[in-house]
Amino acid sequence: PTPLGTTVNDFLVEYFANIIDYDFTAKMEDELDEIANGKRKWVPVIKDFYQPFNKQLEGVTEVAERVQVPTEVTDEKCPQCKQGKVVIRIGKFGKFLSCSRFPDCKY
Repeated sequence: PTPLGTTVNDFLVEYFANIIDYDFTAKMEDELDEIANGKRKWVPVIKDFYQPFNKQLEGVTEVAERVQVPTEVTDEKCPQCKQGKVVIRIGKFGKFLSCSRFPDCKY
């Protein structure tokens, strides 16, 4: 697994264990099948899910913004300072290369 995948998994297990629980997902799949087969209306099913889920999201939003994804260290020396290693970081626009000595080195 990648560092990002591990971070996302750990976050979901810690803050959304009820949502990724096998029993919950099986029950939700059954309810969605009943909607698809015309046996249930979708609005009450989604409402029953969304109201508690939305409250759960509100309590976790600040935590999610502070989650740090570990950097991946490569074997390459920094082309700018020649002292640090090139690392792969994840920013809001995806992966980017940086120096392990940042902020001392601006690569």
